[in-house]
Amino acid sequence: MKHTEVIIVGAGPTGLLLAAELRLAGVRPLVLERQPGRRDTPKAGGLGGQILELLRYRGLLDRFEAACTGPAPAPRFPLPVRRGAS
Repeated sequence: MKHTEVIIVGAGPTGLLLAAELRLAGVRPLVLERQPGRRDTPKAGGLGGQILELLRYRGLLDRFEAACTGPAPAPRFPLPVRRGAS
């Protein structure tokens, strides 16, 4: 059995990108996924949050956007938190 430094649970977009980043940093990750093979339905309905910034940083976001076959979703912003409102 090979030496593993980090275990990542889930081979969705975030887990796989995390594994790739760790490997680039010289860390040996192990990705665990309970599904035995490819699924007909994607695990993620899309990419959002910090994963987009990481893809942009790595120069990969344009490739993902070009591969998108559906309409681009409208941007969503978090609702402001109201403090002290009754």
